[in-house]
Amino acid sequence: MENYISQQLILFCGAALLGLVLGLAYDLLRAVRRRCAALLIACDVLFCIAVAAGVIGYTLQAAGGELRIYLLLGTLLGAVFYFCVLS
Repeated sequence: MENYISQQLILFCGAALLGLVLGLAYDLLRAVRRRCAALLIACDVLFCIAVAAGVIGYTLQAAGGELRIYLLLGTLLGAVFYFCVLS
């Protein structure tokens, strides 16, 4: 199996987009947590499940089941970009 840089770049950009979406989900859940303190743990658990499902689902679907470090890095950088620029 050959690795092409263009395919890796597309996967990296998709992972960054996943990070942006997860950052948006965190902001939406943060609004709920601030409004109702009783939902704090439930919102945190829901977010952790969303992150795990998003990363595993994206890895299985787009990357053919191979977890690559650049996919995790892309997700992290997408989330950091969201929190620094858009949040």
